[in-house]
Amino acid sequence: MQPLRVVQITDIHLLPQRGDKYYQVDTAQSLEAVLAEIKQLEPKVDMLIASGDLSEDGTAATYHRLANIFAQLDIPVYVTAGNHDDPQLMSTHLQSDNIYIKACVEVANWGFIFLDSQVAGQSHGLLSARQLQTIGDYLKQNAKRPVLMALHHPSFTLCPSPGCQLQNAAQLQQLLNRHPNLKVVIAGHTHNAVTDDSQSYRQFTTPSTFANATHKQNLAEHSEQDFWMGHQLDRTDIGFRVLDLMAGGGFQTQVHWLKV
Repeated sequence: MQPLRVVQITDIHLLPQRGDKYYQVDTAQSLEAVLAEIKQLEPKVDMLIASGDLSEDGTAATYHRLANIFAQLDIPVYVTAGNHDDPQLMSTHLQSDNIYIKACVEVANWGFIFLDSQVAGQSHGLLSARQLQTIGDYLKQNAKRPVLMALHHPSFTLCPSPGCQLQNAAQLQQLLNRHPNLKVVIAGHTHNAVTDDSQSYRQFTTPSTFANATHKQNLAEHSEQDFWMGHQLDRTDIGFRVLDLMAGGGFQTQVHWLKV
């Protein structure tokens, strides 16, 4: 049986007008470059997951623009909110014929959980008690189905800055480790590619379509007032993640990098 091919993109930071730039990058052009590569993949992609910071400014105009870009794809696109997004405006202005905001969905033999880890006005993430309950219930009800979970904030620590954290990551990990059908967790937020194998499931972060980032590992080098004190952007490296999901729960994944 052909694997289910899923592509994750993240941290687009799109702006509303043609020619708008974010840190000297035309984020629409960088997104279009990534989507052009995705369209050329063989085997073809079955679904796309866009895991947050879709917009830089969280406006209706930007979500309209993004909806028009995603409309060029002939595959379903599932979106989650990041710390720069406005979930209500996403729901109103981004959802369309092929763009979905869902909590859970089943595709082929796999189940998918999509989480909004945003804390309004903050860079860090947090999952509510209701969200944790929903995760546990879904995994229990689908115990014979392999499951992938997608959210914006990673549930493992790869940067000491408080703004890079999912605050209740340990609670989430404890919950997920009780359910062997949870196979993989994908996230964004960090603008780079990291693999974590410390849990019973595998966790990945995925490069931004806008710019790669380096995170200094000494907390003393970070400042809540000055984000860039502890981080550095590389505008020449962008990318996306491909996941080939097997019916029995196995999977293969690879990051595709683009030089721009």
